[in-house]
Amino acid sequence: MSLSSYVAGQLRKPSGILGKMFGLLMNRSNNDLNEFMMSTLDINSEDHILEIGFGNGGLIYKMAEISSNGKVAGIDFSHSMVEQAINRNQKKIDQQLVDIRNASVAEIPFDDSAFDKVCSANTIYFWPDPEGNISEVSRVLKKNGRLVLGFRSKEQLKNHSFSNHDFKLYTNKEIVEFLNESGFKDIEVVTRPSKGMDSYCVLATKI
Repeated sequence: MSLSSYVAGQLRKPSGILGKMFGLLMNRSNNDLNEFMMSTLDINSEDHILEIGFGNGGLIYKMAEISSNGKVAGIDFSHSMVEQAINRNQKKIDQQLVDIRNASVAEIPFDDSAFDKVCSANTIYFWPDPEGNISEVSRVLKKNGRLVLGFRSKEQLKNHSFSNHDFKLYTNKEIVEFLNESGFKDIEVVTRPSKGMDSYCVLATKI
């Protein structure tokens, strides 16, 4: 296995001792994107929110601080990330403000129309069946609920060798078309400039 292939695998699904290290690195590198994504969610105190692919659970904690009369749930298919996120959010889990589960976007373990808002940062490249997975996301989102996907564009990632391994990259136009064809409306891509990679969020509303 090449180094770039190994890195891609850990970015997709951190595992083992090194997986914990990758989780910390991803949390740091995603910090700007996560903050941007949270600002676009426009969270209120009674929101029920789902994060798909939560890493070490840092954003879940911050969202739960705002959604004090609602609930923040998260799914991640990495056992290493689930363990870290539970440790970080244990107090809020005990208060029933946070619900963390080991699960995949392919089969989200929540009821229909369970959430006011759904968000995910830097995971859409790894979705095994994008059309089927976005349908599953739509299923758990309430009518007129908000979806926010934080991502890096194809132009930003295409020259990184790890992106050649099991990544599906999107241009801004492609991700808008994907959501439009998947039953969402009011779709727009917003940008936050950065010293490193600019952060992109695509905002959409369930029809």
